[in-house]
Order: sequence, then C-alpha cells, then structure tokens
Amino acid sequence: MLVVSVVFRVLLLLSILAPTHCEDEEDGATAEEDGKAETDRIEETDHDSESEEHTKLTDNDLHEVHKELDANGDKKASKQELMNFAEKHQQDVSLAETDPDEIMAEKDTSKDGKLSLEEHLEDAVTGIDDAVQMHRDYDATKNTIDVGETTTEEYEKAKKYAEQKAIGETTTEEYEKAKKYVEQRKQEETEKFKAADLDHDGLLNKSELTGYLSPETHDPVMRVITAHAMRDADTDGNGELTVEEFTRSDMVVHPADTTQDATNDLHRAALFKRLDTNSDGHIDVGELHPLKSGKIYREDMVNDFVTSLDKDADAHIDPSELVNGRSVIHDSDLQDYFTAWAMKRTALRR
Repeated sequence: MLVVSVVFRVLLLLSILAPTHCEDEEDGATAEEDGKAETDRIEETDHDSESEEHTKLTDNDLHEVHKELDANGDKKASKQELMNFAEKHQQDVSLAETDPDEIMAEKDTSKDGKLSLEEHLEDAVTGIDDAVQMHRDYDATKNTIDVGETTTEEYEKAKKYAEQKAIGETTTEEYEKAKKYVEQRKQEETEKFKAADLDHDGLLNKSELTGYLSPETHDPVMRVITAHAMRDADTDGNGELTVEEFTRSDMVVHPADTTQDATNDLHRAALFKRLDTNSDGHIDVGELHPLKSGKIYREDMVNDFVTSLDKDADAHIDPSELVNGRSVIHDSDLQDYFTAWAMKRTALRR
C-alpha cells in the first residue's frame, strides 16, 4: 500500500482553496483549442488501444514462444530455460519505454551524434536548489499515515511544516547537505559514464548509451552501481555487509505496516543467506551483484511462474500448460519478456 504524506494532503487542500488569478484567461479558451485537446485525447486513447492489441499474445504466439523457450527440444520448458529467455530479452524489457535515439537527441547538445560527459552531467545531476527541495520533500514523508482520515493534530502539524520548511529560505545546513549530495551524484554518474564508455574515447555512442540505460545487461556499469550500493550500506567500511547492515540498507524494503515485522525479518534473513553463497556470514560486492542486477528478482519470477502453471508437477512447462495459463501469464511480470519477444519477432518479419 502506498503511504500518503500528510504534508502533501495539506498542500493539495491549500492549493484547492487558494484563489485563482487566471479564470478570465481560462474562460477565454477558444472552442478550437478545446476541440484540439479532445482530438489529442482520442488519438492518444486510440494509440494506447492499438499498442495493447499489438502486444496481445495469441495462442499461436504462445506456442511459438514455447519453441523459443525449449532450447533442448524436449517439448518442455525448464526453469533454467525460462531464466535464459529472460536474460536474453532483459535489454528489450529494460528499454521498453526508453528510446536511446530520443535520449541521445535530447542530451547531445553539440549534435555530433555522441554524448560527452559534460552533456550527460548537465541533464543527469540535479542542481543544489532542487536537491534542497528534494531533501525537504523526503523529510516531509516522515509525517505520514498509512490508513484513515487526517486528524486535526496531523493537519496542523503538516501545515506548520509546510509553512516553516517547504517555503522557507535555504539554511546553511540544508545547503551543505545538498552540495554534498550533488557532488556525490556527479561522481557516481561520472563513474557510470566511464564504465559505459567501452572504447575509452570520452564519449558515448548509441551502443554505449544503450548499455548505460540498461545496466542489467551491461556488466561494467552494473559493477559500478553495485559498488555504490555496497559503499552506502557498508557502515563500518570493511567492504562487506553484515546481516544488520544489509537489513538496514535501502536495498531491503521496509514496509510501513509494523504488524508484519516478524515476517519481514524472516524474509530479509532468508535473502541474506541466499546471497551469502560462501556462508561466511557476510556479503561481499560479488555476492551483492545478483540482487542489484535483478537476477534474484528474475529467479523468483520464474519460480513463481512455473509453480503456478506446472499442473503435472514435473517442474517444467509444456505447450498446453503455457497456453492454458494465459491468466497467470497476464498477472506475471514474465509477460513483459514474452511481449518483448513478440514485438521483436514482428519487427524482424517486416
């Protein structure tokens, strides 16, 4: 369940009650403009419908995707074959809503067809003023409720916070905190940029930018991301994570519902043990890599998928189980991988 900030509720209420200053201009909007907006809305809806229809998997698609899964030709898809399929199409899934060409065109201000570090940092790293506001918004989320209506006390507390902090001048403490954050972000982005720059020419071409945008499939960039995660969680700086450091880190979800603490603790302990492959009671950067790269997530996705579809309990998926399990596919994130396969297959046929 998403936790709603009381502060945001208050700000929303204040914005509703605030007097407007441009009613006359709004009333003066022409019928032509209204008609254009409605046309745009209809066209967007039609486009969404076309996209949904285009990515809808037919029975034939599912039979064909099963052939793709069945690498050894035994008419069954094993968990490992499903994992191999997911790894093969991970980049397509990662870039499903991201076009490297568009990103390049937007960030490449010199229009030389490549991205320099300066061009990248200009867009990738926020300014100090924005960082100050970001930290204020983060602090504001501490004043939250999970369910129920806002009480008078909560409302007044949130209103006071909004008046004193959200619109106040930047303090020296806030400025220094934001400056440190911006400098760290620049360093992190520089390291990721250099890891993506495989030919070491100081520029990212389209292929290298694609690797940067989908680090799950680009090991040099993912190693940098994993090292950053290790640094942030490793409070004693010894290059390894204890179970306490791991569970306190932002790599582990901390649900707001405290009634589930016992269950969550068991989940975190099990995940730590799973990552600690040499059973030494610590997680090093290599052992952390499967979590940060999404491999752990994909393994769980495949295991859940097979468990749901495997009606004959042979730990494999045959073609009929795949076709008859359409509702399970729809509810599984593995559908994104099947859809990516189908769309690429369609594009190759054109």
